[in-house]
Amino acid sequence: MPRTRRAAAVAALSLSALSALSAAGCAAPADLNAPPAADSPSATAPSAGSQPSVSAFASSVGTRVALAGVGSLGPILVDDQGRTLYLYGADDSVHASCLAECAKSWPPVTTPGFPLAGPGVDDGLLGAAALPDGSAQVLYKGHPLYRYTGDRGPGETAGHTVADPRGTFYAVTSLGDPVGVDIATLRGRGGTVPGAGASAGAAASAGASTPADPNAQPDPQATVQAPAQTPAQTPAQTPVQPPVQVPVEVPPAQAPADPPADSSGAGSGADSGSGWGGDGSQEG
Repeated sequence: MPRTRRAAAVAALSLSALSALSAAGCAAPADLNAPPAADSPSATAPSAGSQPSVSAFASSVGTRVALAGVGSLGPILVDDQGRTLYLYGADDSVHASCLAECAKSWPPVTTPGFPLAGPGVDDGLLGAAALPDGSAQVLYKGHPLYRYTGDRGPGETAGHTVADPRGTFYAVTSLGDPVGVDIATLRGRGGTVPGAGASAGAAASAGASTPADPNAQPDPQATVQAPAQTPAQTPAQTPVQPPVQVPVEVPPAQAPADPPADSSGAGSGADSGSGWGGDGSQEG
């Protein structure tokens, strides 16, 4: 509770400061047009009238911010009706940069008093900042919060990762960070612009390398390394020779298997026609 009261006091002071500035802006022409001192009370009248609005903000019940599990995004910030709340990557301060035409699709989450923390929400991260129309916008961890007109009801997150030329809208975690995005990369332009910058940087580096070629002589060394790889392929072709030795087979040398044919009863001298009979007579 002390943190909430201190934060409410800070919000009230900021709103009173803005009221004082607007009153001072109106009082300046009044002083120039009416020199008499009698007009000075009329100049102080607007500032006196602004005090009730500041006190009303401090005493009014603010918009409630809750935490709900929505789809695959997990627990994210929602309003008291369960509608998803978003932060804008192009906002670089507590003052919203999504105004005018942008606010038609992304209306700010306004509050009549200091915002209230629902279950799971850190009230120390809640705050409020004045809008140009005099109303107050809810802050969380310094991020102005928005709704998206494309979300038709509770539990919808159609606005998550929707981008415009200046930045991207994200659902918000209980820690006040964009869902699925590193907080360090949040600030800056939309998704397409960083890519364009990277390509431009690559083009610039490529352009810088072109004049470097005539000035530096390491390029000939690069061509020397290319032929060095060619002889490395020649020894790789040497293992092709082992398949040439395949036709050398020892089995063809063992082809003289004819001697076993002589054991069938045919031998040298059998064709001569001469021999001795069993009775010792010579056969002619």
